[in-house]
Parts: sequence; C-alpha cells; structure tokens
Amino acid sequence: MSRPGVVLILMDAEGRYLVAAHDFNDGYPGGFTLEEAQRMRARRKLAIEFLRAYSSPTLLGLIDQYAADRIVDELLRKGGKIREIAVPGEESGE
Repeated sequence: MSRPGVVLILMDAEGRYLVAAHDFNDGYPGGFTLEEAQRMRARRKLAIEFLRAYSSPTLLGLIDQYAADRIVDELLRKGGKIREIAVPGEESGE
C-alpha cells in the first residue's frame, strides 16, 4: 500500500521551475488533517531546497528556517507561485 502525500513545485514569476519538495509522512499533530500537515512540512522543505539550490553553502549555513520561509514568501509576493500536486494513496488489494 502506498501512502498519500503532497508534492510542491516552486516556480518563478514567469512560470519556470525552481525547486520541488514533497512529504509522504503519515503523522500529523492534533488540530490538523493529514493533508494540512504534509503541506506544511513540504512547504518548509521547499524553502530550504530553494536556498540550497540558489545560494552558497556558507549563506545556507547562516539562514534558519524562519528566514528561509520569509525569502520564499517574498518570492511569492513578487509573482512566484507554488503548485501543489496531491498524490493519493493506493489501497492494498489483499
């Protein structure tokens, strides 16, 4: 049986692919659905992947998760987009 998950794709203002991140973890904190929890975790991974791809290792080592999230937020304010692809889980035929 495959687990459901989410894939996020970060694109620039012209629609060009920048990076992607995913989450298939089936854990979720109280008050959130599985999809919401996966989306939040994937969004955090997306920010770090963006910095890993487009900055130096020295700069990456200086930026925490909060700053990484704010950088992606700024990209989104300037026209960038996040595309979400929901990956449904498959039930076992047994």
